[in-house]
Amino acid sequence: MKTKKDILNLEGIHLSFGGVQALSGMDLDIRRDEILAIIGPNGSGKTSILNSISGFYRPQKGNIYFQEKRINDLKPSKIAAMGIARTFQNLALYTGLSTVDNLLAGRHIKMKQSFLSGLFYFGLALRSEVEHRRQVEYIMDFLELQPYRHQYVGILPYGVRKRVELGRALAMEPKVLLLDEPMAGMNMEEKEDMARFVLDIREAKWESVIKESPAIVLVEHEMDVVMDISDRVVTLDWGKKIAEGTPDEIKEDPAVIKAYLGA
Repeated sequence: MKTKKDILNLEGIHLSFGGVQALSGMDLDIRRDEILAIIGPNGSGKTSILNSISGFYRPQKGNIYFQEKRINDLKPSKIAAMGIARTFQNLALYTGLSTVDNLLAGRHIKMKQSFLSGLFYFGLALRSEVEHRRQVEYIMDFLELQPYRHQYVGILPYGVRKRVELGRALAMEPKVLLLDEPMAGMNMEEKEDMARFVLDIREAKWESVIKESPAIVLVEHEMDVVMDISDRVVTLDWGKKIAEGTPDEIKEDPAVIKAYLGA
C-alpha cells in the first residue's frame, strides 16, 4: 500500500524466463531514508528485483513506480539519470582506469555542459569540471580510497574494488541506492567497514555531496549484518514474498525459518 513515505513501489510484478518464474506477483514498497534488506535462499528472486527496478529486466506484468512515475519501459540509463543507482554482485568496474577515473565515470549523467563550452573549456564547463572533481574527492575521503586514487582498479584488492563500485554509485547522487551483495567475498574486517559505510550513507554523514540520504535496498546473505543495520527486512522464496517486518520479527517468523532451514 502506497504512502507518502514511499519513494519506489513495485505492484504485482511477474517476471519469467521461459518456464522459470523468477518473480510471481511481487509487491514491494521502498520508503525514503530507510535501509530495506531483501533476503532469501539462492534463486529466490532477490537480484531479479534489483534488475527489474534498474531496467535490466522487463517484467511481463505489473508496474514499478519511482516517485509516482511509472518506469517499467524506461532504459537503464534513463532510470539511472532519474536517481536510481546500483552496485553489482559481480563487479562491473573499468579495470583499466584508475580509482578516481572510475568515480568520475559515475558523474557522467550529471555532465550537461554544451558542446561549445566543452570545446573551449571555459565558463560553465570549467565550473562543472571543478564541481564534479570536488564531489569525487569527497566520496574518496568518505570511503577511505585516497591511497588508491591513481592505481588501476584491476590490480586492487577485492574488498577495495567493492568500495570503488559503491563510490561510483554514490557519485551519481542517488535517491535510491541498490546494493547487490556488497559484502560477498570479503573478510570480516572488510565486511565491518562496508556495514559502517552503509550506515553512514543512511545517516547523511556525507551531506556535502547530496542534500538528503538515499533509500537503500540491500540484497545480502550475511544475516548478522542484515539484522544489525536494516530497518525492515523482506524475505523471498521461489519468487514470492513470504515475510516482511523488522529484523526481530523476521528472526522469529516460521515461514522464514522454514525457507532457510527446511521444514
